[in-house]
Amino acid sequence: MARSKDRNIESLDPNGAYSVRQVANYVGWHPDHLRQLIREGRVKAYRPNGYEWRIKGSEVARISQRLEHEGRLPSAPSPVDQGQVLE
Repeated sequence: MARSKDRNIESLDPNGAYSVRQVANYVGWHPDHLRQLIREGRVKAYRPNGYEWRIKGSEVARISQRLEHEGRLPSAPSPVDQGQVLE
């Protein structure tokens, strides 16, 4: 997922599709926690291939903004899984 070290939301493509692993890494959650939130309907996601979840950049921005507002967004991004936007 393309992002700057300061977690600049503008660097996200709002129409891009991101994997659970990419989003979990971005917001500092475990992928299983994010999947649970998807199942509960608290995070919007879709399965384009019927198997793997994808989350739009606009939803990632919404999550990040809420966590930042609540003071729960990790201060330093993890260097793991800095992949590209999936299409």
